[in-house]
Amino acid sequence: RDALKATLREQVLAHLCERRGLLLALIDDSPLAKAGRAFESEGSHYDHTKGHYFDGFTPLSVALAREGKVGVVETMLAASSKIDAAIALIAQLCAQRAAPDVFLFDAWYASSTLLAAIERFARVYLSLRELAMSLSHAQYERVRVHARTFWVVDVTLEVQGLGTRRVLICKNKVFADPVFLITNATNFSTKFVLSLYQK
Repeated sequence: RDALKATLREQVLAHLCERRGLLLALIDDSPLAKAGRAFESEGSHYDHTKGHYFDGFTPLSVALAREGKVGVVETMLAASSKIDAAIALIAQLCAQRAAPDVFLFDAWYASSTLLAAIERFARVYLSLRELAMSLSHAQYERVRVHARTFWVVDVTLEVQGLGTRRVLICKNKVFADPVFLITNATNFSTKFVLSLYQK
């Protein structure tokens, strides 16, 4: 099984290496609830989308993307902690011949431990995060990305539990609730960060 996974990973990398641009790593998980009485290696996991615990598995997957082409290169079961599993996958990806330039993931992965792991490999991350903040619409700047309009405030903030971070406060309509993107990419323009988020 490991040999098959390694071969698949090499084929995906070979295909993506033929293309130009940043190599993106997308980290995501899917809850898999227990079915039946016996479920080998099951555990108790928290489903962030539904807000409750369940018995079963949390398969954690990583896909690599470059210039519109995407390929899944790894899937593993998060036995206890999704953060620990994600850190192990990040270390594995950064050790391969074509390491990702940017890691993209949802809000619940944005822990100080995981962000520090990415920074140790001198890589960039972009994550969603929920923050309590109220801004008037006049404070937002209009930015066009791929024929879509976004309203953005690009600031450096002290984020609880994460320290000082670059935060893009974004919305796609005047009265929409904002989305908060956290990144360590100080040299990426606001428009470029938004284009990565759109992927």
